[in-house]
Amino acid sequence: GQETGYFVTWTQNQPPPPPAPTADIKTNGSDGPITVGYGASVTVSWSSSNATSCTATGTRPEWSGPIATSGSSTYNPTRNDTLGISCTGPGGTSPPDSVQVNVTGPTADIKANNTGGSMLVAYGTPVTITWSSTNAASCTATGNRPEWQGSIPTSGSSGPYNAVTTQTLGVSCTGNGTATDDVTVNVS
Repeated sequence: GQETGYFVTWTQNQPPPPPAPTADIKTNGSDGPITVGYGASVTVSWSSSNATSCTATGTRPEWSGPIATSGSSTYNPTRNDTLGISCTGPGGTSPPDSVQVNVTGPTADIKANNTGGSMLVAYGTPVTITWSSTNAASCTATGNRPEWQGSIPTSGSSGPYNAVTTQTLGVSCTGNGTATDDVTVNVS
C-alpha cells in the first residue's frame, strides 16, 4: 500500500497590535486658542486613551515633565503660553496636542481734572490727577513733576495740587506688556 503524506499546517492567531494612544488638552473647556485677562484663572484639563504615561510640554515653565494620564489644574497666566501634552502606551506615542493661552495686554489712562492729553489752566489752579488701568500687575508714575514719581496703585487719584508750572504727568502700567499714557498741564 502506498501512503499519502499529510502536512498539517496551523496558523496561530496573532493578537492585534495594541491601539495607539491619544492625548487631548483643553483650557477652560476649549481646544482653540483662548484669550483671558492678566492673572485670570484658567483651568487646564487633559485626558488620554490607551496610555500609561503622559508628559507636559510647552512654553510654561511650570507645565513640564511627567503628569497623570488625565486630570486638571488651574493657573493664573501673566503672558502668552502654549501648553502641550504627549502620551505613551504599549501602542507607541500619541501625536502631541496643544492649546494656546493668550493674555490681553494692559491699558493705561491718566487725566488731569477729568481731561486727557493736554490742558491749560490759570496759575495756581487746583489740579486732581486720576488714573486707571486694565490687565496690569503694577503701575509707575512718570513725567517731570517731582512729586509724581515711583510706584502707584493700578488705579486711583492724587491731589489736588496747585499748578504753578507746566508739567507732564504720566503713568506706565505693566502686565503682559507695558502701556503708557500722559497728560500735560499747561499753566498760563
